[in-house]
Amino acid sequence: MSEDVTLWKLNNEYTLLEAICLTLGENPMYFRGMRYPEQETYLPNGAIPLIKAIEETILNRELDVKGEARRVQHTREVNYVIDINRTSVKKEAFIEWLNTKGVHSDFFHGVKTKAKPDTPPDAFKTLERKTALKLIIGMAVKGYAYDPNASRSNTVSEIKSDLEGLGIALDDDTIRKWLREATEFLPEDALSDRD
Repeated sequence: MSEDVTLWKLNNEYTLLEAICLTLGENPMYFRGMRYPEQETYLPNGAIPLIKAIEETILNRELDVKGEARRVQHTREVNYVIDINRTSVKKEAFIEWLNTKGVHSDFFHGVKTKAKPDTPPDAFKTLERKTALKLIIGMAVKGYAYDPNASRSNTVSEIKSDLEGLGIALDDDTIRKWLREATEFLPEDALSDRD
């Protein structure tokens, strides 16, 4: 998908199917026209829980979208589902929704949106972030012998490989970014006992 990423990031609005695919790191072109729930087995892994969460959010009027539900009949039961191909969402609203639900997306991470004025920082989230960064640097230094001052290191590729072994996909740049950010919490003398 890398060649298409730049073009997709230029969009200000996506169909729900496109937004879901991008969130999951999939190229929406491969899934264009897929219908939910009729073709749910062909949708990307992780799409169904995301669709259900989005449907609930839309029905509760917590996410502003353009489109409508369509009628789906299963035997005698009639349900209304959001048409993921014909319902669209603004990029900013979708990113905000991902953030409120705690859903991380490499694609949408770092995508520029208009900052909301007068939004005070959430102190609890700031504390959580610092704690997570301390965990990251501690595990990187002790578990992977990470040295932020080294000119060359295999740490990023080792972490990536271990994560892939667990079924977690993160790219090198994302791992480097978090290690770089976490380095500020490493005490200056923490690496002195290695010499």
